[in-house]
Amino acid sequence: MLTSLCICSFVLAILIYLFHKMAWPIIQQYYTTKIILKKGIETEALILQSEKQAPYKQNFRQLNIQLLVQRFNGRDFVAETKEILYFTDMHIVAPGKRLRVKYNPANLKQVMILKN
Repeated sequence: MLTSLCICSFVLAILIYLFHKMAWPIIQQYYTTKIILKKGIETEALILQSEKQAPYKQNFRQLNIQLLVQRFNGRDFVAETKEILYFTDMHIVAPGKRLRVKYNPANLKQVMILKN
């Protein structure tokens, strides 16, 4: 009886750990995107740096992009975002280029690049 209870507790702990490591970031990203789309402010940003990560899938690559977001009140800020781009679209995020972005005014770390 006690052994089966220990095994159930162990399995439950593993499931909670896996949920926290795998599912929670996806859920968090979904709600962040939803907030930015609903309450975000659209503006322009200058790409400061784009750092290539390991290949994501066959013809896709994940990038860490550092942006200088230019707000209308003149108080610019630096933010980072991760994007997954098709291999042939890598030139779009070259340093020095300008992009349209949307950011959450309540949390300036939450920035989304808008597609044309």
